[in-house]
Amino acid sequence: MQIEKIEGAFPNLRVRLGEKEVSLHSAYPYREAERIVKHFNSAIPVVVVAGVGLGYVVDYILTSTRYTVIAYEHDESFAPWNGEILRRFEATGRVKVFRGDPQILLDYLAEEGIGELNLFIHRPYAILFPEVYDRLHGMLTAYLSRRQINQATARRFQKLWVRNVLKNSVFYPVLPGVKELFGSGKGYPAVIIGAGPSLVKNASLLKEAKKRHWILIATDTVLSYLDRVGIEADFVVSVDPQDKNALYLLAAKQRPFLILDSGASFLTLVHYPLDRVFLYDTVLPVYRVFSHLWGEKGELQCGGSVSTTAFDFAVQLGCEPLVFVGQDLAYSWRQTHTPHNILEDKLLASVDRYHTYEGYNASSQTFSDRIEVRGWDRQSTVLTDRKFLTFKDWFVRRCREVAKEVMNATEGGMFIEGMKHLPLKEVLEQVPQPSKAYDVSVRVVEKGSDEAFEHVLDHVRRRLGKLRQLLAKKEPERELLEVVKEDPILARLVEMTMQESIQKLLSVNEVDQKLLTFLRKEIREGIDFLEYMIDKRLAMRESLLA
Repeated sequence: MQIEKIEGAFPNLRVRLGEKEVSLHSAYPYREAERIVKHFNSAIPVVVVAGVGLGYVVDYILTSTRYTVIAYEHDESFAPWNGEILRRFEATGRVKVFRGDPQILLDYLAEEGIGELNLFIHRPYAILFPEVYDRLHGMLTAYLSRRQINQATARRFQKLWVRNVLKNSVFYPVLPGVKELFGSGKGYPAVIIGAGPSLVKNASLLKEAKKRHWILIATDTVLSYLDRVGIEADFVVSVDPQDKNALYLLAAKQRPFLILDSGASFLTLVHYPLDRVFLYDTVLPVYRVFSHLWGEKGELQCGGSVSTTAFDFAVQLGCEPLVFVGQDLAYSWRQTHTPHNILEDKLLASVDRYHTYEGYNASSQTFSDRIEVRGWDRQSTVLTDRKFLTFKDWFVRRCREVAKEVMNATEGGMFIEGMKHLPLKEVLEQVPQPSKAYDVSVRVVEKGSDEAFEHVLDHVRRRLGKLRQLLAKKEPERELLEVVKEDPILARLVEMTMQESIQKLLSVNEVDQKLLTFLRKEIREGIDFLEYMIDKRLAMRESLLA
């Protein structure tokens, strides 16, 4: 690499790297900086500047705006000239500087709760070092997308979570926790089986892995496909709270041991054999309010998809190596899932001359903000989207944390840093076979007691009646607030039924009569919902567990 200094009113640098040659700035860098900053969203106070160069953009931001700046340089050996510049910027108190691994920058964003930002990637840096700055862009995109997904999910599913936890609570005292299994898989390799399209390449080899006493951990989305190819999983993991996810499990013939989120669909617990179920503590706030009443089940980390939880379950089992198959995180062959996925079967049932399978796949990719990334073989590229990038970002971080050998034997889809990419056949040849098959003893389900929980529900039910009386008054807000503040459990339940009002309150400067009317309406609907669910829960114990 050659760096040539260009003197003048505004010093510049010309950089040659191989066949690439760029100037870091224009002849009028402050005009350039002004044009760049005009495109920022002034309502968002944070700007990430990736590639500082000689500092003209950051200098303009500091002198002409009120933005806070996060500056990123990937390699000091490339930019030795800007050490003094960056120190001067940091001294202002408005600039935070990060060098090297971009994950440190993302960790800082998460710690500070920064969910929105303006991003400027200095184009000459992206031309010279595309692998660095494309990765940074993808990581930031995934991070921001994940936060948006979390907020949207909270608004969409709050009542569903309340419903599931209240109804599922009848099973909590009688079902074992996943922590009973922690450490039991030491000495065993584990295969985490996702439902990505590339699973068809190596599904037959999973039978060989089973013969070699490997532990097969399936995601719920792939269970029906495993039925069709004659592969029995040892465990299946299910996370999603929606009722449709129960279909993934119940449509399959096999019944592996089920690792189930405590906030999952009630239908699963009603229809799946209870002596095959292990619960883990869900992160849902309503569950955390009550969980001390039935004790810890054990925690599993989740990065937004069932595969991330399946991976963490394998980690907690103590297995090594951890081997992925069907983990495309991409639209391999323009498909979203392996064939015979239950949702795909549902789709095929609706296909006709006007609604084609190809049209469905095309629309799913059109509306998913497609992004081209490096493929599994490191040579090709594949199409992915922000959601998949969010999951990839989680895997990269978690692989770094667990200090275990992780292999990606998907043979398709996206390349995932931190994993060794090998065909499953080679992995099977390399990994020693355990001396005996892994075994989980079937436990007798014993009935427990949840009298303390039902006592709490009785109390909450009475307090809801008090809130209903107050709502009949002309201006009940102050008294409503006092009643809720006195009872943290009541406050949490009511809060989880009025997410729309909370979002509206956070987005306005003044509360007008229209918003107050909407707030009262949502509180009233929330009370109706909670009373109905609590009454139903208190009536169900004897009928379900008799």
